[in-house]
Amino acid sequence: MTYEQQAALMQELYKRFLDCEYTPKLFYSVSVNEAIDLIESYARRKQQREKEILQQWISILDVFGSNLIKKMAMAVNGEDISEASMVRLLPELFTADIQDNNSIDKKQKTELSAEMQLYKAQRIHHAYRVNRQRGGATNGK
Repeated sequence: MTYEQQAALMQELYKRFLDCEYTPKLFYSVSVNEAIDLIESYARRKQQREKEILQQWISILDVFGSNLIKKMAMAVNGEDISEASMVRLLPELFTADIQDNNSIDKKQKTELSAEMQLYKAQRIHHAYRVNRQRGGATNGK
């Protein structure tokens, strides 16, 4: 490979490096392999961000589509559209979601119960300490 070819490749690498929003100072402080790794990493992060944006759009369209289907189903059945519930209309599609929500609710209740018990114990301990410092009687006396 001639010097001109190497210079052209380095120039192309430099342009791509800057396109990835890295600084020229960083380009000259890393090796060629590190620069290539940084460019590839930037491309992966950019692709991940694009996937996340696409997922957000898909979620929005899913909600829009489900609302449209719900309203159409209610209109076909002659029911009041304001009372529509996709879970009620098509329960077989939502059994997994219902089970997931129930398990999450149970888990949250358990965590809340444990937190409440800890809070109560801390309050009782605090009251006991305050009463001891004042020289007052406790519940047991």
